[in-house]
Amino acid sequence: MRADATSWQGEGYDLAVVAYSQLAAAQRAAAVRNAFDALAAGGSFLFVAHDSSNLTEGHGGPQDPTVLMSAEDVSSPTWTGGPTTWSAPAAWSGSSPAAWSPARTPPARTACAYDVLVRLTRR
Repeated sequence: MRADATSWQGEGYDLAVVAYSQLAAAQRAAAVRNAFDALAAGGSFLFVAHDSSNLTEGHGGPQDPTVLMSAEDVSSPTWTGGPTTWSAPAAWSGSSPAAWSPARTPPARTACAYDVLVRLTRR
């Protein structure tokens, strides 16, 4: 399926995934809300993106702070309706190792990227 995530509407899905969406905050919130609202009761929502802390503490990723977020942002009532509409088996913000490619200097260096991963289950 091909659709604009900020306006698409669906229902009855068992799984919705939003991964590395680099939209402005209002558009990103709409895309997340639409994906979450498309879930059937008991459906899983998975969100992964660059964490806000990656800008100052991590390596790579977008350099525009307006497209970065945290686990708290994703689980806010504005984005996913708040805890009355979901249970949260997992929410994580932190680092994961990101190896430099051989084309980069210095080639043996390892850096950390800070990502956010949220898994919600629709009630």
